[in-house]
Amino acid sequence: MKTERLQYLIDAYRSNSATDEELAELSSWYEHESIRDVELRFRDDEQKQTKRDRIWEGVRDRVLITDHPHRRPAERKTLFPLVAKVAVAAVLVVALGFILFWTKAVDDDGSAYPYSLLDKVRPGRDRAVIRMANGQIIDLDTVTDEAVLSEYGLTIRKTKDGIVSTNGSTQNAEQMVTVSTPNGGQYKVGLTDGTVVWLNAASSLTYPTRFSSTNRTVYLEGEAYFEVTKSGHGNVPFVVYTPNQEIKVLGTSFNVRSYHQDQCVTTIRTGRVSITPWKDGHSTDDARIVSQGESLIWDGVDAKVHSVNPDQALSWKNGRFSFQGENIVDIMEDVARWYDVEVVFKGDLSNANFKGTMSRYDAIADVLRKMELTGTVNFDIEATKTEIGPERRIVVMP
Repeated sequence: MKTERLQYLIDAYRSNSATDEELAELSSWYEHESIRDVELRFRDDEQKQTKRDRIWEGVRDRVLITDHPHRRPAERKTLFPLVAKVAVAAVLVVALGFILFWTKAVDDDGSAYPYSLLDKVRPGRDRAVIRMANGQIIDLDTVTDEAVLSEYGLTIRKTKDGIVSTNGSTQNAEQMVTVSTPNGGQYKVGLTDGTVVWLNAASSLTYPTRFSSTNRTVYLEGEAYFEVTKSGHGNVPFVVYTPNQEIKVLGTSFNVRSYHQDQCVTTIRTGRVSITPWKDGHSTDDARIVSQGESLIWDGVDAKVHSVNPDQALSWKNGRFSFQGENIVDIMEDVARWYDVEVVFKGDLSNANFKGTMSRYDAIADVLRKMELTGTVNFDIEATKTEIGPERRIVVMP
């Protein structure tokens, strides 16, 4: 969007003359525009002062009333809007963004310090390794259309969209393999029964190279979305084991998030599943039926079922970060896994909760800026030198 068009939309909002289409345009612009590009638009001192005066005069009172970080400590902050109905919030956040930029030091290349230290940090991508039963590890980036490991009786196939499947010979039907994604990785895995599994960052799936006619069992650590096909052998259940629960299905789609030993969240998109929580390594014998549009949260003590929007749990698979009031600590754990960075926390962050959505493929500096603009949380970037190169650590503070 041209700078003149952006200023027109802001002025139209201030004068209450903006149409619904113009508000939607402004809202859409803010969600998709790179904040660094925005900053570079207004680098001339006279332009900065003019824009600052125009925007601040029109929104300062409303900002102080609606977005003051100390007005309601427990209130959830909205990062930015998705539709025209909340375009007003977008303008307020844009205004705060300009104000923040005018008061922040700027490097010679136009990057606001300290975020320029993160310029070389990239979002995650499709990457994983496969570990064979004998311990051999194969980087799937090196696998072309088809790789044959004749000494193990295995064939690995990879398609254009990243899906990888493994087939074993009859005598190796029960051979187990593990596909693992690192921090900053994700992968799509196809199983021999037609089931497809999407692995999130820092996750692993262990499964047999060929399912038998009586058993379809896999093991998950981390987070994955499953689209399970019905078995052709008399409806053999598909069973997913995590460190803290057992999930049985026939044909359904669901998301399992099990990064922590003390919590597992299973969200059903279609169909129904039976979930049996485990405690201290043993089954509780308390199976719960969880249906479409429901989520079971197991915290190691209690299992609770909630009605949810399944698309929220699947936002990561669809390339989005989506927050519905989560605390900054939980949010930054996801950010750290996806961008493969170190994060540390300082001070009391118990009231730093956020609601909003953004692309997982935004620059990490843009992700941090958008959260910082709410006035609820602050970030600092520490740079250290190591033997293998520079390391970046994100410090999160109230």
